[in-house]
Order: sequence, then C-alpha cells, then structure tokens
Amino acid sequence: MFKKYSFLLFLLLLSWFNTSTCRVIIQKQKRIVCYYLNWAQHRPEGGNFFPENLDTSLCTHIIYAFAILKNSKLAPSEWNNLQNELNMYSRLMELKKTNDIKILLAIAGWNFDSGDIFDVIKNKQLRKEFVQQSTQFLRDYQFDGLDLHCEYPDNRLRNKQLFTTLTKELHIAFQPYYLLLTATVGAAKSIIEADYEIDKISQYLDFVNLMPYDLQAGSWKNTTSLHTPLYANPQDKKQIIFNQNWTINYWIQHGMSKEKINMGLILYGRTFKLFNSSNADIGAPTLEPGEPGKYTREKGLLSYYEICEKFNNDQWIHKYDDVQKSMYAYNEKMWIGYNNIHTLTIRVNYINEKGLGGVAIWAPDFDDFSGKFCNRGPYPLINTVVNLIRSSTTTSSSSPSITVELLKTIKKNNQKIKIIYSIFGLWQSEYSTLLTHIEQREQFNEQIYQFLLNNKFDGFDIDFNIQDNKISLMNKYYLSIWLSELKNILISNKLLLSIGISGKKLVLDYSYDFIRIANTIDFIRLMAFDQTSKTVTNLINPLYSVTDDDQYNDINWAINYVQKLGIPPEKISLGLPTYGRRYTLVNGHENTIKSPIIGSSMILSYSDICKLIETDEYIKVYNNKSYSSYAFNSNTKLWISYNTINDVALKVNI
Repeated sequence: MFKKYSFLLFLLLLSWFNTSTCRVIIQKQKRIVCYYLNWAQHRPEGGNFFPENLDTSLCTHIIYAFAILKNSKLAPSEWNNLQNELNMYSRLMELKKTNDIKILLAIAGWNFDSGDIFDVIKNKQLRKEFVQQSTQFLRDYQFDGLDLHCEYPDNRLRNKQLFTTLTKELHIAFQPYYLLLTATVGAAKSIIEADYEIDKISQYLDFVNLMPYDLQAGSWKNTTSLHTPLYANPQDKKQIIFNQNWTINYWIQHGMSKEKINMGLILYGRTFKLFNSSNADIGAPTLEPGEPGKYTREKGLLSYYEICEKFNNDQWIHKYDDVQKSMYAYNEKMWIGYNNIHTLTIRVNYINEKGLGGVAIWAPDFDDFSGKFCNRGPYPLINTVVNLIRSSTTTSSSSPSITVELLKTIKKNNQKIKIIYSIFGLWQSEYSTLLTHIEQREQFNEQIYQFLLNNKFDGFDIDFNIQDNKISLMNKYYLSIWLSELKNILISNKLLLSIGISGKKLVLDYSYDFIRIANTIDFIRLMAFDQTSKTVTNLINPLYSVTDDDQYNDINWAINYVQKLGIPPEKISLGLPTYGRRYTLVNGHENTIKSPIIGSSMILSYSDICKLIETDEYIKVYNNKSYSSYAFNSNTKLWISYNTINDVALKVNI
C-alpha cells in the first residue's frame, strides 16, 4: 500500500523565541492558576461575574471556590451549583471545550472549618469515608482535582500531623484517576509553624498556592499599611516576616520544592479612612476601613476596576514605595493600597528569577474583566502577568542548556544520528509577528544559523502544528517565504530543514503551500495522530478509520492526501506517538470506540499505561479494522488508547 517512507529518530529540543528580540530560548511552562469565586455572580450588574466571563486562554488551571462539608461529605456551597439552568458546575466545565485547562474544586475557605471538617479529620473512619466520597464527587462532576483551601485554619485544626495524614490519604485515593491534589496555604509565620509539615506534604501535593497577602492590612488595622509588600521595610523590625519574599523563602527552606510553589497575586486593594488628611504616609492613623465598593460591597476592599473608577473621577496623589515595591494613593479622606501593572511586573519578574512554578491569581473578577473601567481593554492586570510568565526564559542562544550538551554526547556515541533543533509547537498568534515582518525574519534567520553552528546541530525544524481556530491564509503565504529564506542560509553548511505539520484535513487545506514547501524542505514530519474528541473516546493513532464519518482521522488517509497535495513519499516522515490518551467514560459498561465521555482527556506515558493495564481490572482490546489497541476498566470508567509494540511495528512495516 505505502511507498518506502523515511524513518528517523527525531530528537526534539523544545524551544521558544522572543518576538521582540528574535532570540532563541528554551521554555518551561509555568502554571497560571485562576480562582473562580462563586459569590461574584451575586454582585450588581456590571460587576457580576459568571463562568462565561473567564478568559480561559489566560489560565492553565481554574480553582472553583468553594465547596463545603455537609454531613461529613463534600457538597456544593450554593443552591445553583448543580440545579436548574444556572448549573454553575456544568457551565464551568463547558470552558474545557475551548481550551486545555484543568478545573479543580476548592473545599472550605477562610476558616477551613465549614461543616464538621474538624470531626472528619480527627476520626479515622470519617476521614476514610470523606476521602472515598470526595474522590467520587470530583469524578461525577468532571473536576480534575481538589484544592484544600486552608490559609487560615481554625484553631481546633492546629494538628499538622493530621493535615499531613489527610493529604497522604487523598493523594493515594486520587492516583488511579489522575486527580490533582493541591493546597492554598497561609503565609503568616504562626500559621505555617502550627499547621503544616512542609517537607512531608510536599510529597503528596501536586502544587501549593502560597498566598502572601493581607499580612498587615485589613479591616482589623487602625493604621494604613500595604497588603502585599514584596520586601520588608528594614526600618520596621516587626515587618521582617510580613512580606512575600520572606514567606516564599521560608517555604522553600523548610522543604517545599520551588517548582511546586505558585505565588499568590492579589487584584484587589485595601482601603482606609484617614484620621488626618495631612498624614497619609504608610502607618498613618485611620478611623476605620474604607467604604464598600459599588460592586464588591465589602468594607475596606475595592476591586481593581473600582479603583480605576475612583481614580478617573476624583483627585488622587499616587505614591510608589520603592523598598516594598508597592503602590498606594490617597485623597483628603481615603487611602488605598493596591497593585497595578508596574507592581505586578516586578512580582512576576521575581517569580521568574526565583524559579517558582507559577502564579495563583486572586481573582479574575477583581480585574477589569469587561474592559470598561480602566481604558486598557479586558483583563489588563492578568494579561500583564500572563505575557510576562509565558515569555520567561531558562536559557538563550548565547547560553546552551545542559540538554544541548547531553545531545552532543548522544551524537558522539552514534555518528549516524541527526540532531535537529525545533521551535514553536502548538501555534500561538504572537508568532505571526515573526512570520510577517521581513526585518524580524532576517534577524532571526541569522541568529538561528549561528546557534545551529555553535552547538553543532544538524538542522532546523519548525513545528507548525496549527489548531483549527488559528488557521490563516496569510500565515500560509509567509511560511513558504520564510522556509525559502531559511533554506538559502542553511544549505551553505548542508544543514537540514524540516517542518512538522498537522494531519487534520482543514489545517492541511488552508495552512500549507505544499507545492512550494516540497521544493524547499528536506522532509516533513506528518503528525497524523491524537485527533482527540471532547465528547467520545477516540483512537490515538488509527491506521484506518473505524467509521465512515471519521474518514479523515487515520494514517492511511493523511499520507495519501499529503502526497496528493504535492509532497513526494520519500520526503514524508510519519509521526508515531509514544504516549497514550486516557478518557473517563459516562458509563463503564459502554466502553467501545466512540463511547460517550465526561470531562477532558489526559495524556499518559507508555510506562504509566503499562503499569495500569497489566492489572486484572483492565480489559485489553485490539481493533482489527484500525490496527490499533485500547484498554478499559468498567469499574473506574477509564478508557485508554495507546500503541503496543506490535502496533508500532505494523505501522512501520506496511
């Protein structure tokens, strides 16, 4: 059936580039955790916030706040979480259809004492029942994990050993279902010492959201104070432990991996009524907390958009504290401590330089989510954070990583292997800047050429895997031009040029000029696999389609179609995934291909799949029509599509 196609071991070094400097850099993805506050729906019109108001392209994880305990069981906190057309859980899960995000459910809240949590934690049998019930609750409502929100634990809960036990038991129960376990934790020294065995819970938590804010500012204070200082004021000895930097360092020093720490960023301000308008410095006497905002309606607190509205309408004096890296403003009656684009930029740079795992944003509904108040478009604060987080780097063209050195060693031991440097991955809209500007392309082309030579790579690859909603005929045109420019530079040193392309028909039709590409590149990597579904189980790498309505989702069709569009067979390298994909079935007894699923699917490594399917609970199936394998467990409702050794051998040999 097939001609003889090229088969190669493609060593892919994942990388990124900076569109402003055109420098090649290696990127580690950081987490961007966004809290969805259920009570924000009840604010007045203009400030009320629903799941549909979330811009999920800005977040990697969403934490739904909060669930409660009811009769020792995990339960919704509001009447409309599950019932009628308002069904907040279902509306939140709809967001998974447009972006690959994880949605977790947070239990409790300010006191971690909702319901009878203390009785549950201290009682072994009740704790066991809670662990089992919460596991099922998360799966029933399609959550990807549980967040233990325990910033300010009730005094009765001050038993750090019991909290460790709870995290361990939840971790064990969640593992078979790949549910995440996280904690939102306090920053005050007294709380940390009394409530957390940091080195032990680090083993069981996927990450922690560390919330170093409101340490010295709030409705309980009778002086003005900054609620989110990055550093301490050295003149105030009491403040040494009340700042973000101290808290982050304390958690790291006591055993929490820095890669597991998401630093909390606050998008609201703290307000005070001044005792004397002539004294408005930090530490000035106050009468009481500031008046409630029009939308948030809480004394001593204003959202960022409410702060913008005040700044637009009244005369304010703005001050920046360069020691604590914080903003405040005041007029004759009122004092506000707040974050803006400048102070958040400083904090994100701190996060990047510190090597932390990401950010935890409290909360999108406090930002100018509608774009109507601050004249900077929707989500001005979060967009600032996200752009800085996603442009953070761990190495650059002038500083090759350890990975590069390891690849050199591999090549030294095997002279026949070709090591090719690849950029991009899933397409981001900002890449268009490079494609469409000749000056940036020229600068980038020269820099990547020198980078390849300096690090002894054998070629350059563009992973041009376009999503359906990012297709652009303009990109198709400029891609061909760029490939020609690269070829003219690389050919002088006999460096290879390749491109990774999608196997989807819509993308193939509108994203690549194959006639021009065929004359430019040395080969293409055809990624005709993992066309995952949001509604039903799918095979990850079928050789032939199983059903007539799925005729464009198989290797045979993709290879023939790419040849028809102009790529000769000898230039086609077929991509084969070494991972599988796990789905959760609606009904464990409806477990064939194209069976209904709930929630989002998940990638599993081949080693993890081997461990799972070797148990007696999994039934392994080989589909003769598609030449593909899958396995399922009716009890856990898990369904896994994967390649066996025989499947791979068959696809290579045909």
